[in-house]
Amino acid sequence: MTREVYDALPMGKYPGQPVLVDDDRLAEVMTLLAGERVLGFDTETKPSFHKGEFHLPALIQIAGEAGVFLFPLRRITDPAPIFPLLENPDILKVGVGVADDLIQLQKIRPFQAGGILDLSHIAAKKGLPKTGVRWLAAHFLDIRISKKAKCSNWERDPLQSYQIDYAATDAWVCREVYYKMAEQGWV
Repeated sequence: MTREVYDALPMGKYPGQPVLVDDDRLAEVMTLLAGERVLGFDTETKPSFHKGEFHLPALIQIAGEAGVFLFPLRRITDPAPIFPLLENPDILKVGVGVADDLIQLQKIRPFQAGGILDLSHIAAKKGLPKTGVRWLAAHFLDIRISKKAKCSNWERDPLQSYQIDYAATDAWVCREVYYKMAEQGWV
């Protein structure tokens, strides 16, 4: 896909209303997600602009049939209930660049990830020259997605609406791309 073709695609974003999860909703949402089979998955971290500066993930995004759930870790006293979901081999978590996300999450709490599938690896094996979320959305869903919020402050509380849209869209796109790949026999 050329840049001109990409630029001509319509902008797309998650069409629903994402749920911001805090301590009050955590148990309910984890019970809901435990019944899912395929989840879109991503994390966001405040960018570092200085040598030696490091930040832990600030947001976990999970998209399922029931909707998109955003977990701002500043609003969750104990994120431990999230990790069994990430360990569960029976629930497929799909995303792009998930190995890095998992490494960073393990700095919050050690866990053994299970049921993880990196869509960029599948796309690369099939010969797609660009395998980032943006290009997979274009290739499989015929949409452009905004990357405006990528380098924003993910530790901000509350998150801005453009950050919420961006985060929800990334997780949702991963799940939708997985199903398109499945339709085409790629997975």
